[in-house]
Amino acid sequence: RTSNRLTNKHVSLGSKVDIKITTEMTVENRNIDQNVKNIMKDIGLKNVGVKIEKVNEGSNLPSRVTVSSFADTSGLIDISADNTIVHSWDTDDLDLNANKSSMGGFAGTYYVTAQYDILNQKIVTTPMTIIVT
Repeated sequence: RTSNRLTNKHVSLGSKVDIKITTEMTVENRNIDQNVKNIMKDIGLKNVGVKIEKVNEGSNLPSRVTVSSFADTSGLIDISADNTIVHSWDTDDLDLNANKSSMGGFAGTYYVTAQYDILNQKIVTTPMTIIVT
């Protein structure tokens, strides 16, 4: 089982930041030897992508607008030794990636979702909130 947490909660508009998503792995089978459990925890993440979506609250706008898809970010991601996903996000590029009129402006709430493979499983995290001010 994996669990993920977004370490960044606030970002300034116009800044370039490393979005960090920690990944913790838990082996739940009690009958497995501790050495095997430790090996399982050392297995790295593969095929990692991050999706960033702007969340709109206005009724005249789409509820979510994707500003970076999993495919867009796959080449911009690093994985640390402890399976922390690091995505370099330049918020100055928001106006290049999405239509401002469908976003209701660039400041606001965004959802960050990670996707990765571990062993033979594809994992998609729940959306995590980041605020751009």
